[in-house]
Amino acid sequence: MGKIKLNNDQEVTIITDGVLPAGDYLTLMLAADNMTLEQADQLFSNPENTEKIWVVDYLGELFQSYTGFTQLQEVAKEYDAIVDYTEGEDQQKVPVTGTAIRVKLYRPNDVEKRMDGMEERMDTMQANMDMAVAEMTMLIATSMAAEGGEENV
Repeated sequence: MGKIKLNNDQEVTIITDGVLPAGDYLTLMLAADNMTLEQADQLFSNPENTEKIWVVDYLGELFQSYTGFTQLQEVAKEYDAIVDYTEGEDQQKVPVTGTAIRVKLYRPNDVEKRMDGMEERMDTMQANMDMAVAEMTMLIATSMAAEGGEENV
């Protein structure tokens, strides 16, 4: 078993060999006995928590980081996962199976990040335009009422 440290300084227990990078995807295999599926979903859904993920070694020291994996793709239980190894006869590694929680994260590229930012700005601009139209309508109605044109308001 090992640990990862999230950007919010929370440490999470992972199973042996529980960090699996693959291009723009990072799969984390969490120890299911330390966290529920719902807790994992809530924790890893927040992009601020996963902006930087550190792998903590057996001495408790940070030794590797993963940056930018901010979009949660999947949270699922995995039964009969190899969660650890014990030493068997002839000092052979014997797998220990158990339940793990698989968390799959995606690292958006720069174009996707810019598109997300543009969508947010467009939503803000639309909301501002809607508010301006409403204010103008109220001003026109108030002006017409003051001039005695209430029947046209």
